[in-house]
Amino acid sequence: MTWPTSPNATGYFLYRGTSSGNENVTVIGSYRRHELHEHRLANGTTYYYVVAGRNTGGLGPKSS
Repeated sequence: MTWPTSPNATGYFLYRGTSSGNENVTVIGSYRRHELHEHRLANGTTYYYVVAGRNTGGLGPKSS
C-alpha cells in the first residue's frame, strides 16, 4: 500500500480498522517512507486505513 507524500512531513502515522470510519489501531507509530507492507492480516477480512503526516510541529489530521 502506498499513499501520496506530504512535502512537509518527516514521517507518517498509519491507522487501521475493520470498518470505515473506525480506523483506530496504530499500525506504524512512526514511518518515514510512504509505503506499507503488512503480512499478518486475516484472510477474507476487509481492512480500512487512514494516514496522518507528522513533522516537528506535531501530528497532522488523519486522511479521509
